[in-house]
Amino acid sequence: ILEPSTFNANCQKGLILEVIFLGAMLGIAAYNLMLFLSIREGNNSTLYYVGYVLSYCLMHMTFRGIGYQWLWPNLIGINDSLLFFFLCGTIIFSVLFSIDFLDLKKRRTWVYDALLIIMILTVAALLSSFLLSYSIKMQAIVILVVIASVIMFYAGIIQWLKGNQAAKIYSIAWAVFWVGALLIGLNKFGLIPRTFITEYATQIGTAMVAFLLSLALAQRINSARKKNFELQQAALEIQQKANDELEERVQSRTQDLEKALNELSLANVELNNLRTIDSLTQ
Repeated sequence: ILEPSTFNANCQKGLILEVIFLGAMLGIAAYNLMLFLSIREGNNSTLYYVGYVLSYCLMHMTFRGIGYQWLWPNLIGINDSLLFFFLCGTIIFSVLFSIDFLDLKKRRTWVYDALLIIMILTVAALLSSFLLSYSIKMQAIVILVVIASVIMFYAGIIQWLKGNQAAKIYSIAWAVFWVGALLIGLNKFGLIPRTFITEYATQIGTAMVAFLLSLALAQRINSARKKNFELQQAALEIQQKANDELEERVQSRTQDLEKALNELSLANVELNNLRTIDSLTQ
């Protein structure tokens, strides 16, 4: 049993770490939101990512009791419902982000269909949450979280192997997530000792995932900009070539026209000379 002073010190330390974690996550969300507002066209991945980060933060605050303590202290009955709601939001936005970020819709593989089914089931569970008991709906949604996480990790690995550099960072982020989940699971089952890393593996892993996914988004945006620049340069070169060819054709036609006019002028001179000779011989 801990002494009251030791217990309060541990609680204070944990609260400080939670504030740092949430501040970092919200900072990442704010940065990516500004990025989305500055580059809206073809940048849906960033908006989905912001939704994922915010949903996860709210879910974490609800699970840790921080939301009840700070945001809705007078709404005791809705804490469990909000936890389920934010967890569903985390799944939906992470699936939307993965589909758009990895361009799974264009490829139309079984991965896209599976993630779409998971998202539909999550929405259905969310809409029918008032009809199900808390334990049943939480068990169902945890199963969906595990399945979706495995499929998204697999999709990232496949795209990485195909040469997608942004998918490489995406896959590393999911690998960090699984390491954190493994450490926290082994810690709770008593298979590894309780340390700072094992106690806060979820927060550390999630913050690293958020940071790595931000890097992946930045690389994807830079790649898209580079590709657009190359396409614009190619279009300018084609346009310049077409202009040069048109100018050459105009010069050639102008020369032909001048030659024809000169020949016509000479012919007129000769015709006038012939007329003059004819008038003198008559």
